[in-house]
Amino acid sequence: MELFKFKAVNNSGKDFKGIDYYKSEEDLSHKLRERGFFLIKCKKINHSIYLKYFSKISFKDISVFSRQLSAMLSAGFNISEALSIFSEESYSKALKKNIKSIKKDLEKGNSFYDSISKYKNSYPNFYIEMINLGEQSGNLDIILKSMSKYYLKEFKIKRSFKSAMVYPAILLITSISIFFYLEINIIPMFRDTFKGLGQDLPMYSMILMNFSKFIIENTAAILIMIIFIIFLMYKSFNLKRIKINIDKIKISAPLMGSFYKKIIASRFTRCFSIMQKSGIDLMNSIDIVSRVVDNSYAEGELKKILTDIRKGESIAESVNKLDIFPKFTISMISLGEQSGNLEDMMLLAADIYEDDIEDILSKIISAVEPAMIIILSLIVGTVVISVMMPMLKIMQSV
Repeated sequence: MELFKFKAVNNSGKDFKGIDYYKSEEDLSHKLRERGFFLIKCKKINHSIYLKYFSKISFKDISVFSRQLSAMLSAGFNISEALSIFSEESYSKALKKNIKSIKKDLEKGNSFYDSISKYKNSYPNFYIEMINLGEQSGNLDIILKSMSKYYLKEFKIKRSFKSAMVYPAILLITSISIFFYLEINIIPMFRDTFKGLGQDLPMYSMILMNFSKFIIENTAAILIMIIFIIFLMYKSFNLKRIKINIDKIKISAPLMGSFYKKIIASRFTRCFSIMQKSGIDLMNSIDIVSRVVDNSYAEGELKKILTDIRKGESIAESVNKLDIFPKFTISMISLGEQSGNLEDMMLLAADIYEDDIEDILSKIISAVEPAMIIILSLIVGTVVISVMMPMLKIMQSV
């Protein structure tokens, strides 16, 4: 099957655009004619690039879809019947397209897990793994309900994090834009004026004037260099060893390190609790959770727990050796193991961490906003002073 982007029209002149899989261009044209449309133009799309960048399903959509599918399964519907109803729901285009494709696979006799596994770039690996375990255990409706709650929590944390970063990012971009605008358009006018008057300029004014001249004369080279650096960073971050080192720095960095540890602990405790409540064995739970924390260094560290458990150590003893969790996590795991109620203690820890994360993010917003305003003021103020001081000096000498 090939992925096509196409445009078609019917006898009334109504346009129809879409992206879908077909055997060939002839197959696409034939299917459109059956629906009363005539193909105008089409082109093949790279399947892997499309899946990576344009078919991602949001955590919110996953949460809503999982909750509704769980309810339908609990009510006695089979998956295919439920998906037939969902295909008309107001989900995102990517999710609606996936639902239709998954339904076709189910009708061919494939399992839900096999069908959804074809969209690994659209759904988180944890979600796909849990569907597999749900089908094997016969508890798919229960696991989907748990997944709905989990991804709703993840969506809220992600939204809070974005909210915390948006305003500072806007101010930072504004500050840089204003600085370069002044350097390229305003400073040169004053530079020529001061040069014509033959006045000696203060050191800080000379630095800004020369920097302005350098930017104007080397604009193309600077842009190429910036693009190259961004490309190099993008490629470097995708290298496994560099990614592990960067993720390790995130955890060990002053101030932000404790914040990242809480994020990792939140994901670990909630996912572990979900799997234990779903009846998944301990070793399988830890193996899957290690891939969910979204930190390659922490993932490698969590794998060590499996080795320690095989040696007869408790989870708390093993986790205590790792420097990827706050101490509170170890205490909660230890209490859970001693009381025989590990999954509930993990769930309680997850709730506490998620509240802490939201509180920290709100504090970051409160602290960063005035800091960025001060930085913006300093940038503009420095440029203005570097121009005004020589002008005042000239006026005093007249």
